[in-house]
Amino acid sequence: MTTLLFDLTPEQRRPSRFEEFWHQCVPGRRIGKRAAEIAYERATKRGASEDAIIAGMMRYAASKRDTDVRYVKHPATWLNQDCWLDDDRGSTPPPSFMDIVRG
Repeated sequence: MTTLLFDLTPEQRRPSRFEEFWHQCVPGRRIGKRAAEIAYERATKRGASEDAIIAGMMRYAASKRDTDVRYVKHPATWLNQDCWLDDDRGSTPPPSFMDIVRG
């Protein structure tokens, strides 16, 4: 059975912003594009907003700017784990022994 354009809801007719997302991914980790596209579509079907996903990837990419790419998630993994919901500000290291002693 063929689905006609007028049978789709306005949300279904709107083009995906996947290419915009892909462009925001961490350079050196733009791999597995088809897997990432599938994960992106699944995330939006689960109710994630494309704005939130793209903004989340922008934060993630900025937080990983000086990180060895071996420690950066693949785009599909990032999407499958709903990482746009993560707090990417980075964690502060625990205080050192001397910091504790000094008070």
